[in-house]
Amino acid sequence: MIAIFSACIVRTVEKIEYVPSHIKFSQLVRNYPSTLHCPCSKFGITYDTFVTIQVNFHQVCSSQFIQQTWIDSIFNQQNMLSLSSDDFRRTLSFFWQVIAGFCMMSNRTWIDTVTSFDASRILSPRAIAEEVVRNQVQADLNNYIILAQATFARSLLAIRRTTSANQIISALATNFYLHYLPTDLDSSESPKMSPRIFNNCSCLNIAGCPHPATFNDNYNHIVTIPGLIDDCLIIDGTLSSTLECYYNQTCLSLLHPSLTIDVELLINTSNKYFMVNSTMQMLLDKIMIDEMISDIRFDLYYSQCNPTYCSYSYTRRLDVLFIITTIIGIFGGLSFALRFISPFIAAIVLRWKNRRVLEDNVEHVMPTQQHQCNPRATVEEVVRNQVQADLNNYITLAQVTFARSLLAIRRTTSANQIISALATNFYLHYLPTDFDSSESPKMSPRIFNNCSCLNVADCPHPATFNDNYNHIVTIPGMIDDCLIIDGTLSSTLECYYNQTCLSLLHPSLTIDLEPLINTSNKYFMINSTVQMLLDKIMIDEMISDILFDLYYSQCNPTYCSYSYTHRLDVLFIITTIIGIFGGLSFAL
Repeated sequence: MIAIFSACIVRTVEKIEYVPSHIKFSQLVRNYPSTLHCPCSKFGITYDTFVTIQVNFHQVCSSQFIQQTWIDSIFNQQNMLSLSSDDFRRTLSFFWQVIAGFCMMSNRTWIDTVTSFDASRILSPRAIAEEVVRNQVQADLNNYIILAQATFARSLLAIRRTTSANQIISALATNFYLHYLPTDLDSSESPKMSPRIFNNCSCLNIAGCPHPATFNDNYNHIVTIPGLIDDCLIIDGTLSSTLECYYNQTCLSLLHPSLTIDVELLINTSNKYFMVNSTMQMLLDKIMIDEMISDIRFDLYYSQCNPTYCSYSYTRRLDVLFIITTIIGIFGGLSFALRFISPFIAAIVLRWKNRRVLEDNVEHVMPTQQHQCNPRATVEEVVRNQVQADLNNYITLAQVTFARSLLAIRRTTSANQIISALATNFYLHYLPTDFDSSESPKMSPRIFNNCSCLNVADCPHPATFNDNYNHIVTIPGMIDDCLIIDGTLSSTLECYYNQTCLSLLHPSLTIDLEPLINTSNKYFMINSTVQMLLDKIMIDEMISDILFDLYYSQCNPTYCSYSYTHRLDVLFIITTIIGIFGGLSFAL
């Protein structure tokens, strides 16, 4: 039995491999995945040292259609003054200018994204298996691209909504047009700006009025262009359009009958992801990237990690030599030992037998003490803290990015002195000396309390209106300004918490409208400005439910290993000592 016990003993063997190659490391990972430890020479390794990324944009971004030669050609091809305002060919060159701009912005966004990604690091205190490295790199790269796409889309949407809300006039008269009212033809009244109407949809609508793009052919027939959409603003129509006409020679020739340059069609098979009928919005949602190829070089990663050694351990049973010496010790050791210990064993057996009889009649209760240790709670707390910290960082980044983009749009709009069709910042009029002359009307800035919309970015002042008795009524919390968006940001919504104020402001409502409820907000106050709301990206309360059990199910470990140290037990020591004395006498 002692020999069998010795043969069953398992011991841990620790090994160290100095300066292993990446091939040797991969072998060790396969053989000793749970105990292998290879400390890296550097803690963080930048992605640019072992990752190469190549992207292919939608073929339109490398086509002739975005070159200035093409844009100039179609601009010069059309006599804009001879075309009706509804003829899409009037704006076709601007359509392609917008697409060329999208390609340029997408390329710039990608360059910025890959630059940031290359400079970021994979945290690697010890060498990581190749599969784990590849998965980590791909996950991080996808996160960078998703963030870039979301940032690009958010900025573009902010620009479009700001432009629409401020009712900025297009010089192409696609959203507003200048005209005299019939009653003003023989008077000194200035011309008026009126919104364009398409299928009973007014361009005062912030969402625009998308409709199929058309033109009049040589026979004055209305021709609908496949895939192309017209709208109040060029950019909105472009985003809703597809490029399918430019895959088809018949459609291209119909739309451009007098081309002076040779141009190659788009080719359907050139795209890996995008379809012929993909809208420009779909293309921009992917920042025009049709295909991405990443080359992850594990050997270069490993050379950057550059571990000076790898340690690993494994378990094995005692070797044959030890078992043989144990068996030899049995024969000599037992005869040697039993001569001395037999009397003691007999005395112990008799004493134990007498004591056992006594204890059979007594109920013996042993108190136990349980020490509770809950390592799961500690791990769960770490997971929760990490998730909450990451979530807070993402929200802060989103708030800062949103605020920065919005401010840039507002300042650019103000600096360019772009005119609002609502005449909130400039108005069109004749000078008194021009009434009887052929002079054109003039643009003059609006002035509020000695603040000119020409000189400063903002001229905030309380919003007012005239009631039925022509009394000036100030609206609580609402601010007027040179541009709609600036006044909106400075305003509060307190009037819409009060039924009296709401009825005063909207006396002729045809729908039932319930006021806002103050107690519905957890963080925001009644007098919080819209700017304050936007600083928090309108989030009043955030509730995160972090389920550790779901995290653990995703982790899904196949096994858990642990180790501890202890001395050899008494039985092993006794048998070894006996084996020494008895075995030596037997062998000699």
